Amino acid sequence: MKISRKKKGINKLPAGFWGMSKPVMGVVVVIFLIIAGVIFYLRASGGSGLDSTIESLKGQMQWMKCNNPSCGTTYEMDKGEYQQYLKDHPGEVMAYLGNPPLPCKKCGEQSLLPAIKCPKCGNVFFKGAMGKGEFADKCPKCSYSATEEKRKRKR
Repeated sequence: MKISRKKKGINKLPAGFWGMSKPVMGVVVVIFLIIAGVIFYLRASGGSGLDSTIESLKGQMQWMKCNNPSCGTTYEMDKGEYQQYLKDHPGEVMAYLGNPPLPCKKCGEQSLLPAIKCPKCGNVFFKGAMGKGEFADKCPKCSYSATEEKRKRKR
C-alpha cells in the first residue's frame, strides 16, 4: 500500500513579505544584493569617501600624547594626517581594534595616541583616563569634564 503525502494546497507558496508575490520579492532581493555588492566594491577599492573625509579634516588639529613613560611628550597633529596614517596602515588598525599607536616624533617609539587637552587647566591626557563610570573627557588633574558640564546645564 502506497501512502501519498500530497495534501491539497501544499505546493502553493504563500505570498512574500508585505503581500508581495514571489517574483516581486525575488527582484527586491536581487536589487539589495546589487546595492550591497556596489557598496562592498567601493569600500574595497578605496572609493568609500574616506579620501574626501581625510581632505575635510586637514587643518583641524588633534592632541596626541606619547604613552612611553620616559617620554610623555604632547603635541598637536593634523587630523587629516592622522587619518591618512590610519588609512595607510590598515593592518595596525585591525591589530589594535581601533587606534594603533603612531611613532612619536620625540622618542621614536610606536607609542603616540590621541589625547584630550583640558580646557580648564591645560592638562593633556588620554580619553577615559579617570576609568570606568566617569566621563571620557574628565581631566585626571582637575576633574573637569566638558560633557558633564553640558549635561548639568541641560537639567
